[in-house]
Amino acid sequence: MKHPLTPNRILVLVAALMFMTNSCICNPNNADGDGLTQANMVASQDNNKKATLFVGISPLLLDNGIVDDFIIRFELYNIATQSRYPNATYDISIVKNEYAPNKKDRSILDGTFITRNGFLTLYINNSEKNEQSVSQKEGSTFQLICHTDKNDRVNLKLPFQLQSGQYHIRSIVTTTRDPSLSFDLILQVGAINNKTLTFGRHMINVTAISYYDKIVDFSIDIAKRTFMWGVPFEYNSTRIDDGKVSVHEEVIIPNVLLKSMNASGFNMTMNNRHFDESLFIVDPFTNENETIIHYVPKDNSLFEISNNNGTERDNWLMKFVIFVK
Repeated sequence: MKHPLTPNRILVLVAALMFMTNSCICNPNNADGDGLTQANMVASQDNNKKATLFVGISPLLLDNGIVDDFIIRFELYNIATQSRYPNATYDISIVKNEYAPNKKDRSILDGTFITRNGFLTLYINNSEKNEQSVSQKEGSTFQLICHTDKNDRVNLKLPFQLQSGQYHIRSIVTTTRDPSLSFDLILQVGAINNKTLTFGRHMINVTAISYYDKIVDFSIDIAKRTFMWGVPFEYNSTRIDDGKVSVHEEVIIPNVLLKSMNASGFNMTMNNRHFDESLFIVDPFTNENETIIHYVPKDNSLFEISNNNGTERDNWLMKFVIFVK
């Protein structure tokens, strides 16, 4: 049984907005989302104080850590007039960041997209699904140049499956009103991992959710009263200072399991360092049958983590343990 990801489950998401416009409806013939779209808002790097770029991705959370079909949306918005910029041309570069010493970042897309109404939707998949799809081969050095359809949509075939992790997106947007506007942001794709346990005559699920990156080695030890998992993490204070890092981890535990353990509370560590209770949130109210434990550190905590984690900096990993009292 999968846990429904209702908005109540997504408490205190950092730097995330729900992208709710009519243009966000997925084309069922192209790509299926899971109903969740993360929308990052970033201001122009130029002197233009009015231009803001929204970038959204769907699905936001990957059940198996990978998916063939996905959607990325862009919207250049004038915050002064509260209107979209028409006739926007987007030069877009997307790179998958790999925070590991033995892996290299991977270029996903490099293209120019000419829109009518300024709202760009890319439907991306691994196979030719219709005659209008535009392809880009892996390792290609040429830049795609595409005109959107009347609804500002483009179907793309890319040799890439969307994976949980961090995506570095750079975009230069040109409009009839303004010179080129530059934008730079990190987009995060999370992961869901379910563990099924035998409890008496029943099967129960414990779920780990990472809104930051993929989940590594999720495990449960009932005898030791622990729930353990890890996520890749770049120990980089500059990125934290630039506001490009927001970590949100979540574990959903059935109350029947906690009752059998006579649970009275929780302790939590990251890389063997105990957290102050203010750094994690216990939510027993969203669902009467489950308790949700959130970890959402603030910037100052992330600075401390980046500066004081010794050998874990070399492993590019955050290792979490929840202890049941």
